[in-house]
Amino acid sequence: MQQVYFPARVVRGAGAINQLGTIASALGKRVLVLGGKHALEAASALIDAQLAAAGVSKCADIWYGGECSETQILRLAQDVRAHAADVIIAVGGGKALDTGKAVGLETSRPVITLPTIAATCAAVTPLTIRYHDDSHFRDLYHLPVAPAAVIIDSDILAKAPLPWLAAGLAIR
Repeated sequence: MQQVYFPARVVRGAGAINQLGTIASALGKRVLVLGGKHALEAASALIDAQLAAAGVSKCADIWYGGECSETQILRLAQDVRAHAADVIIAVGGGKALDTGKAVGLETSRPVITLPTIAATCAAVTPLTIRYHDDSHFRDLYHLPVAPAAVIIDSDILAKAPLPWLAAGLAIR
């Protein structure tokens, strides 16, 4: 496998999510969306509209489990396989995005990241920070590839809770 240290495609700016369907359809026809509870709630309708417009089926919206742990990664990998998903869309903050990238590696599926907070670099890095199920740090898990695509929509980021928006802008 060729190592790729930066995402194959990065789309950013207001309304960037409008390219999600086109990007996803180039990678597969069945998508599983995983992410944080609030992120799924905030972005699900936007994701659904873009996938439907591109003729891509969404298999499921699944909560990532709250920790980027081996337990959650393996659980979600089973879900990806059970739903016969071709593509994973990871939506949310750092732990959700990191979990999605690790699930992509575990299942050999391309991952599209969609951050919903500005306070994370997880969307673009070929790295996952893993934790134990009890929230204690486990390790830095270096991935052989970066996400297949990253969609950074400033309209979505602007709707993040103020403390997370401020953290992403380095404002205290």
